[in-house]
Amino acid sequence: MNTQHTNISPAEAAALVERADASTRSAKQSDAWPIVVLEMVLGAVLSLALLAQVVAGTTTGGTLMVGAGLAWLVPAFILYFRYAKGWQRGTTFRFVGFVLFATLCLVLGVSTVGVLGFGWVPFAAAAAIWVATPIAALLELRD
Repeated sequence: MNTQHTNISPAEAAALVERADASTRSAKQSDAWPIVVLEMVLGAVLSLALLAQVVAGTTTGGTLMVGAGLAWLVPAFILYFRYAKGWQRGTTFRFVGFVLFATLCLVLGVSTVGVLGFGWVPFAAAAAIWVATPIAALLELRD
């Protein structure tokens, strides 16, 4: 226990509390950026991979385009695991919700490419991912 500052004034105590709050806010803000980058890359990759699958069809070229897009996840995860200091309260719920939503859109879009003949569904699913991505990123930065 540090007994160096046992007789501090109320003004000094208030200044110390304000410094601690500023430090906490700064740490939370800097911890949010790796998850924001990961969400942005994930959303862009999934929506563009879905569009590539629609445009190229279920051919080998379409599969290669999806794989090339998904390769962008490797540096995104490396960046995240290298620089993320920890999860904030609520980050797990928001991130898992975003991933589940994006995955549902991807599965719905890919499954309707050639099976049902609904040409608009994959485009709508890609648009939903494209819109949800910056919203999820902004929710991470709002604290």
